[in-house]
Amino acid sequence: MLALTLVLVVAGTSGAAQAASTDVRTFDIAAKPLPTALVDFAVQSGVSIGGVRACQGTARPLRGRYSLSEALARLLAGSGCSFKWIDSETARIAPVTRARAPRRPPAFAARPQTNRPEPELASEVVVTATKRPELRDQLPYAISAIGAEQIRIFGAGGASDIGLQAAGVTVTNLGPGRNKILLRGLSDGAFTGHTQSTVGIYLDHVPITYNAPDPDLRLADIETVEVLRGPQGSLYGSGSIGGIYRVVPRKPELDRDRGYVTLSGALTLGGAASGVFEAMVNTPLKRDRIGLRVVGYHEVDGGYIDNVTLGRRNVNRTTRTGFRSALLAVLGPDWTAELGGAVQFIGSADTQYATASAGPYARGNLVREPHDNDFNQVHLTLTGQTRLGLLTSSTALVQHDVDSAYDASAARSAFSLPAAGTALLEDMIHIDLLVHETHLASRDDSRLRWLVGWYASASQERTLDLMHESGGPSSLAAYREDRKDHLRELAGFGEASYRLTPRLSLTAGLRYFRTSVRTASIVQMPRLGAERSFTGQDRYSGWSPKLALQYQLTSNSLVYGLASQGYRAGGFNTEGVIGETFSAPGGDHPARAFTPDALWNFEVGVKTALFDRKLQLRASAFYNAWKNLQTDQFLSSGLSYTA
Repeated sequence: MLALTLVLVVAGTSGAAQAASTDVRTFDIAAKPLPTALVDFAVQSGVSIGGVRACQGTARPLRGRYSLSEALARLLAGSGCSFKWIDSETARIAPVTRARAPRRPPAFAARPQTNRPEPELASEVVVTATKRPELRDQLPYAISAIGAEQIRIFGAGGASDIGLQAAGVTVTNLGPGRNKILLRGLSDGAFTGHTQSTVGIYLDHVPITYNAPDPDLRLADIETVEVLRGPQGSLYGSGSIGGIYRVVPRKPELDRDRGYVTLSGALTLGGAASGVFEAMVNTPLKRDRIGLRVVGYHEVDGGYIDNVTLGRRNVNRTTRTGFRSALLAVLGPDWTAELGGAVQFIGSADTQYATASAGPYARGNLVREPHDNDFNQVHLTLTGQTRLGLLTSSTALVQHDVDSAYDASAARSAFSLPAAGTALLEDMIHIDLLVHETHLASRDDSRLRWLVGWYASASQERTLDLMHESGGPSSLAAYREDRKDHLRELAGFGEASYRLTPRLSLTAGLRYFRTSVRTASIVQMPRLGAERSFTGQDRYSGWSPKLALQYQLTSNSLVYGLASQGYRAGGFNTEGVIGETFSAPGGDHPARAFTPDALWNFEVGVKTALFDRKLQLRASAFYNAWKNLQTDQFLSSGLSYTA
């Protein structure tokens, strides 16, 4: 592939130190241990900090408006540490070294000196997927964080690209808007059916899928992508058996105008040309009080697969168009509100697979298999400091439409159609999801740190399946199923961490959940004059625990042990031609009801940084016990069910 990229950035700096001395932000940091105060500084300023643990002591409170340099100087006053700006958004903390007396030069000639740049320390990454700001390498979990700079350097556009940079991340190669994200190899099948996803996918605080494919939001103007590997049932609830994939957008800046425009193009050998347009604008509507950030993009993937039967080239051409905005308002000294939304449309002219018999990058389907994945979301998030700690409350509405078509010519006889000819199976899904979560995280200035919260969601999913002769009207379908699913979930959760000794810490988490599922389905086969209806409902409740023990070997190294659980709700099977037999669980036929499943994870790990943090190592070993595994499978007719 040959690519040519043109980048225009509106807004710049004339030097890291100069920018930091003029870039003014609002801070509210209480007196607390210096490393914790520096983490708060990183979160409130949006900059990366290296060497957070290089200096100890207690930081003085910092409240009010300061430049970045002045704020850091005040926090580090009297600590014996200084800071250096690596770029306009990255600083390094280090102890002040005293100058040594000059040594007498040797009598022999010295080697010539070279002006090598001083190697920079890797910045310590702050993550918020644990529902509070934490240093990634101080957590007893397997977690990856891909920052904005890394996303830019590698040109990451979506989850498939993150899978090349984060350990344990796999994305099924079904095509944009059709993929599933898998973590640690925990798979329930390659395609998406009615069972809930094994990985929770989040846009900031909001879950954006239940059992639909990944909406594959473009990573435009993103602060970080955080990946938590292993079950996260205690904090995130149902659908996090494999872990969490969380995309964190950049927040509006209240004190400066900024923007960029990016254009890129690519030529694919044996395929069609591709291109991406992306733009962002940030502007303070009322300086230091209200800010607006808007990002938009349009992407064309020209395709590279040919259909030799239909005589078409580059059939898997795909477009992705999206828009995201956020309005941030300061309500008071300790409170902010964010109103935002995201819209994206993915349209694929055909699927992204080839068959060996048709030749390289080719296949011989009798009909095309288009796919659309349209996503809409709006959210309101309130954040504030209380006497007990940081309160975060988020409410969101998500709408998701996924329409797919499949070549069903080989299954015509199963639907009472003549064996000769072509046929198409259309699968149309519409999802409405309303979700709310509120949690309170304690302050970080004591041996006991805790978090409590509650969660509620209500979703409605309508699925319409039609099987008809290709080219004919869908109203003459040989098979039709109209299905509606209603899901309600209510949960309360908490987590506490206690420093047993200065080096040894114990963390325990627990979640109680209640879930209800109601399904109604009508299956019709007009050619047979037959109809089948079904209505079912069920309730599930239980506890999801977590227990972790970590020991700090040095300031840069720790070992940990972890036991955690994840779970998924049950549901009902309704698809199948008239005459399809359903049985009880464990029978010879698909079960009418599939039961909840649960996974226990037992893990040990180590995290360390060597050579002044120039080399960072993270390793873990884990054992998983998966009970009542749910997996999406196919009937002989090509319709799906959950085993």
